Amino acid sequence: MQTEILSTPFGETTIKTIGKKSLENPSILVLHGGPGYTHDYLIEPLLPLSKTHTLIFYDQPTLASTKNQKEKLSPELIYKHFRFLSNHLANNRPLNVIAHSWGCLLFLASQADPKFSNEPSCEFGNCLLINPTPVTSHKYNDCSKNLIKRISKLDQLKLTLWTLTNKKGSKVMKTLLPYYVVDTGNIPTQGLSPDTKTYLTLAKKLKNFDYSQTLPKLSKVKLITGEQDFITLEQIDDLTNIYPNFQIIKACGHFPFWEQPEKFNKVLQNTFINNLETT
Repeated sequence: MQTEILSTPFGETTIKTIGKKSLENPSILVLHGGPGYTHDYLIEPLLPLSKTHTLIFYDQPTLASTKNQKEKLSPELIYKHFRFLSNHLANNRPLNVIAHSWGCLLFLASQADPKFSNEPSCEFGNCLLINPTPVTSHKYNDCSKNLIKRISKLDQLKLTLWTLTNKKGSKVMKTLLPYYVVDTGNIPTQGLSPDTKTYLTLAKKLKNFDYSQTLPKLSKVKLITGEQDFITLEQIDDLTNIYPNFQIIKACGHFPFWEQPEKFNKVLQNTFINNLETT
């Protein structure tokens, strides 16, 4: 894995690349979930693609990485950061994208919001959106309520207390993750470790948005979601109406790469590798 620190208008960003560099195969930029998470949990599930593509990982801006302008940290700043980064990394070639959960909203909002039309952008190739979050604040809030309904009253109390005391994200997610999945036996022991302060800061600012009417008309977008995810099909119908290449993975919740790795790897193969073999 190669590491590079890139200066951006939004602070320094660490870029990590892994895989086969090729003029024929566009790179794949990976957008992690969150907000406030890191990219680490997506490296291992995506490694099969490193034989044919260059995978590019990065962490989205946080309160720590934007400490000189942390008062400006907002979803909009993260959208602009992505537009700058994707344009830079594309290097005048189409750029593939893999996004998970909130990362899908980040990707789509950065292209759908008319406020960013003058910001640098690039052409996109194949885009795989995994368990995407809704693109309207109303449905986004509804899926959050779905998750809360799953959580036991005791764990809700714990999470409220930990939120007030800024408990480490790893402890929060260790309690939360069983409610995201169908089979808890498939959860990695390390789990996730989000920056809770960043998550709470950005969650408060994620309100009154609606990108359903301005979604980018991209022809190579594929959606996959778990059959038992807390984000329902009704809550992402704005997406499936625009992007009909859509697959439901059964016996699965919010992390198909952990819960159904064989099925997920087949999706990767069909989306990124088989397309190369037929061109």
